[in-house]
Amino acid sequence: MARQIIAETTGQDIPVMGSLAGADAATLLHGLRSYPESERGEELAGWLKDRDERAAVDEIASVLAAVSPLSRAVGVELLSAAFGEEDGGPWTGCWRSPSSGR
Repeated sequence: MARQIIAETTGQDIPVMGSLAGADAATLLHGLRSYPESERGEELAGWLKDRDERAAVDEIASVLAAVSPLSRAVGVELLSAAFGEEDGGPWTGCWRSPSSGR
């Protein structure tokens, strides 16, 4: 109830942990802008729960050009931190150009 009152009076949507689990990637990135960086991992884990990890990475990467600059920054940080090359995850090598392999 308090969340709704604040949203109506200030125009600010207050996230509720887990509320983005069924959202598409663009909505996830938009929503994560409101989360402290330290809490994004928990929301991402909920979003990933019923998704194939590689498909999720592809979905996030595919919306980066279409979202706002702040959402894009969140997405790039998320991809590099959660799926970066260091751990050999599905994001490995995605920065390479498809034609040159670089």
